Amino acid sequence: RDVAVAVPPFDAACAQRLLDGLRLRPLLDGVRGAPAVDVEAFCEAAATLSMLAIEYAGAVRELDINPVRVLVRGCVGLDAFVRGTGAAGPGARELN
Repeated sequence: RDVAVAVPPFDAACAQRLLDGLRLRPLLDGVRGAPAVDVEAFCEAAATLSMLAIEYAGAVRELDINPVRVLVRGCVGLDAFVRGTGAAGPGARELN
């Protein structure tokens, strides 16, 4: 039930506001001796993904990156799923 949703496009500041509204947010600042993680990198990544969603809206039907591991420096998507629409997006090319 601890969920935040934004409709693309959104910027890193919007992602930060949404993240700050979650109950789990204090865990990202480090607990029980664990270091704080790079929330800014996560917010930038979310904003960049939202821009990609807009740019490729005609070519991508679904896009899911889950989980995202937020590190002390940076973040990385550990698994991703993309379902295309069959339409060519910007810069599309056939892969052999």
